[in-house]
Order: sequence, then structure tokens, then C-alpha cells
Amino acid sequence: MGDHVLHGDDSNDPDIGRYKNFFNCAKQIENALLEKEEASAKVVWLLISDSHALRQHASETYGAKLITRLNRKLEHSFGHQYTNTKAHASIEGFLEAVGEHWLFGLTDKQVVDKDSGYGQSAAYRSFRKGSIFFVTSGVQASCKIEDAVTIKTVGYTRAGVKLRHSKH
Repeated sequence: MGDHVLHGDDSNDPDIGRYKNFFNCAKQIENALLEKEEASAKVVWLLISDSHALRQHASETYGAKLITRLNRKLEHSFGHQYTNTKAHASIEGFLEAVGEHWLFGLTDKQVVDKDSGYGQSAAYRSFRKGSIFFVTSGVQASCKIEDAVTIKTVGYTRAGVKLRHSKH
């Protein structure tokens, strides 16, 4: 099962409590799957997030059930530094984001941030009926199997880059 939590510009903010609903959603889905499967079924979570603090806390909390990358410096896939009129993208950050995006699309169920095109596009790519669950930071979601959104809904959901307005 894939769990994508977008921390955004606050990726260094250690307050991960506001993202508990993503993990609660994943737990609801896991429990439903285990009820349907034999008792020996094993559910593994893949967590992708732009927050190292969140990844670290989740790893400590969920242990071997959770797969996430901890040993690399996290960068946004379009992380860059500006010099005059050019932006220099981090190739390493971009390649790692592509790898996680690919893996996330291979999961059987996906819990995605409704405001993030990154997680949604990976889930959309899985093209599995009944596999995608939208969650919004700070809002408790019902994640019963029948609450999964359709591929069509994901395709029509506006998500992704949020515009920043400068005060010029």
C-alpha cells in the first residue's frame, strides 16, 4: 500500500501530528484487507513524503511494516536554485522522485494527498479500480474500501502546483 504525504514548504516542520489522518486511513484500509484475506496476509506500506521528520517518525512508529527512504537528503523533484534568470534543477533529486513515483504506482492501494499532483499522478498510473483514497491534511477521512475514488475522479481533480503571489 502506498501512502503519499505532502509536507510542502513546511518540510522541515517537525509537527507531524497534522498528518496522522493519512496513517489512520492506511490502517483502515489494511484492516479491511486483512479481514478479507487469510490471517497470514502481510500488508507493507510505502511512504513517500518531502518531510524527513515525517519519514523518520513513521519509521519509528510502524517499524518493519513501513518502507521509506531515510538515508538521503530530501529534495523536491523540482528543487532548484535561482541564478539571475535560470533555475538549476537537482538531477539527483529529480531521479529519486521519479523512482519513488514509479514504485508508488506499483502499490495495490494508494492513500494520496488530495492537493498533490505528484501522488495523484502515481496513483492514477496504477490504473487499479478501487485503489485510490484521497486525504486532506488535518481532515479525518473515511477510508473504507467502498470510499475509494474512481480513476475518472482523479483525472478531473485539480491538484499540483500552488501559485505563490508576491507582494511586488
